[in-house]
Amino acid sequence: MFLSKLHQFLPKHKGTLFLILVALMILGATVVYANNNGGVIYACVNPAGQPRIVESLDECKSQETELWWNQEGIQGSEGPEGQQGPEGPQGPAVGFYTLSAEWVQCVDGNLGCQAKMVCSSEDIPVGGGYLIVGGKSGLYVYQNYPYNNNWYVQAANPDDGEGTIYFHGYAICADYEPFR
Repeated sequence: MFLSKLHQFLPKHKGTLFLILVALMILGATVVYANNNGGVIYACVNPAGQPRIVESLDECKSQETELWWNQEGIQGSEGPEGQQGPEGPQGPAVGFYTLSAEWVQCVDGNLGCQAKMVCSSEDIPVGGGYLIVGGKSGLYVYQNYPYNNNWYVQAANPDDGEGTIYFHGYAICADYEPFR
């Protein structure tokens, strides 16, 4: 059906279609020239007033008038300030609290020392860490992470003669109302 209507339309409107195609080609050429010339479009206008897009004004003939313009105009002045928007809704209530584990004794050669801090069942851990005491550097913390409502610190004390090292973990828990 579409093809039969197109077949009827084409013979009657050949001139219109030709003009549309020429206009599209000129528009495409204008964009290409503008992009190649740093955003400036050059044209030569003959005495009859018909413009011709060129790459450079050097292409204009002696009887033609040189014409050029920018593809993008200058920035306009700033507009007036907009109206104040409506006030947003109240955000959820969030409270924070800190938990500390008892001091963990990690003897020389123990590769599985762990501190576990447990937030309340409906709260979530949002941060955590550990503190090593005694100035000894032999403790190797290999995991410091949240899991469910817990925060874990896992460490090892290699058998290096440093002796027993003490550390303790802590967690920052969020009392987040929407989780309830």
